[in-house]
Amino acid sequence: MTSEHLPDQVVFLANIDWGASWQRHQAFASALAAEGRQVFFVEDMGLGTLCFGRLARRGPPGGTPPPAGLAVVSPVVLPPTCGLFRALNAAFLVPALVARLRRLGLDSGPAVICWLPTDTTLRVVDRLAPDRVVYDCVDDFYARPDRPGDLAESEAALLERADVVFNATPPLFDRNASRHPNVHLLQDDQAESSTEAQAVRAAGLIESAPRRPPAAPWEGTSWPTTPVSWGLCAFALALPFSLGGANVGWALAAAALLWEWRLGSRPFFAAARGPLWAPLWVYLAATLAADVLGHDPAHSLRYLNQDFHKVWVAALLSVAFARARPRAFPAVLAAAAAAAAVLGIWQY
Repeated sequence: MTSEHLPDQVVFLANIDWGASWQRHQAFASALAAEGRQVFFVEDMGLGTLCFGRLARRGPPGGTPPPAGLAVVSPVVLPPTCGLFRALNAAFLVPALVARLRRLGLDSGPAVICWLPTDTTLRVVDRLAPDRVVYDCVDDFYARPDRPGDLAESEAALLERADVVFNATPPLFDRNASRHPNVHLLQDDQAESSTEAQAVRAAGLIESAPRRPPAAPWEGTSWPTTPVSWGLCAFALALPFSLGGANVGWALAAAALLWEWRLGSRPFFAAARGPLWAPLWVYLAATLAADVLGHDPAHSLRYLNQDFHKVWVAALLSVAFARARPRAFPAVLAAAAAAAAVLGIWQY
């Protein structure tokens, strides 16, 4: 395989782990390592629902041992499914991953081959300052129910960075042919010899690809785009400040976490999400107002401090309501005020 114009270092941002069944990812990486290049195989960084068990299992690679010159890196990052996760990735986890690659010997200007068109991938790519970028489109991620809400925007940003785009199926090729000037069809084949030949062809296409002009840095969406995600960020921000004990407000916030991480992407729950977040906000706003209004002003601050988590949740959910449902917001606000009055009279 001849690839004189490829950088000496290649980073694979894969959508599988090294120990998965043998595919083009491992074949490409092994072929480049065999010709003397230094290869960094970063395992799956995640697309959808968070799996704590998978994070806990991060460690030495399984399956076929990696060849000489190929380092397998298990990343500790969060899936880009909500603003809180993205903020943590951008501030801490992605810089830590890049620093780890640097410690392993990665220099500036590598070639980067990407499989996941996500916020996480773009942040890693921008920090690596690559000499060239390849997007290997092997799956229709739009068909997945747990896909990130801004997948179209992040894929467009990856296409803007890519010097060449490979496609595993004709439908993917047809979709990307009008979106990028250098698109090629590399269909998957179960035969190992075909996979190796595919790697040879891929290397030739990469080295002959004309360079695209640098793209603007990816800013992404570091903050939530759904009302439930606003509540999650509010819950996280309130946690170190709240002096109150376990109560219904905490239970609702914990339920929101479960909703977003495990259930929010499923079709039934996704359809139900819109009608159900309104009662959560009404409850939090009403009980907060009742706590403050039900006592004399001298004691209001103390009760406000005890319910600080409700302050965060109600305030940020209010912003989300006003942005997502501007016409319905006055009616919901009136419902919260009425509920607060009823609770104030009933409790005090």
